[in-house]
Amino acid sequence: MLKIEEKKLDDVLVLRFYGRINTESVPQVKEKVRNVVETDTAKMVFNFAGVDFIDSSGLGCLVTCLRMAVKKNGDIKISSLREHIRSIIDVTRLDRLFEIYDNDAIAVQQF
Repeated sequence: MLKIEEKKLDDVLVLRFYGRINTESVPQVKEKVRNVVETDTAKMVFNFAGVDFIDSSGLGCLVTCLRMAVKKNGDIKISSLREHIRSIIDVTRLDRLFEIYDNDAIAVQQF
């Protein structure tokens, strides 16, 4: 089961993920992001410090979430990637779509 915590920094919502982003958790992530962009803000930071696994459906979910945010004039930045998750992001070239930062504070400052 994926756990998602929220924290608001200025007008940016930081979503901290704990667990696995895979076929089972993708609907939860999409629903969360959809609710956020419709009711609060389209500026988000995804904190992946607690993510220990991501599969292809999870990667696709990231792109879908980014599209939702961009449609509302927002963006999604990623922070605190573990090394093995960072290598997956790099190999799949998602580092070209997402700005990646070492921590939430730096990511939030970039909005």
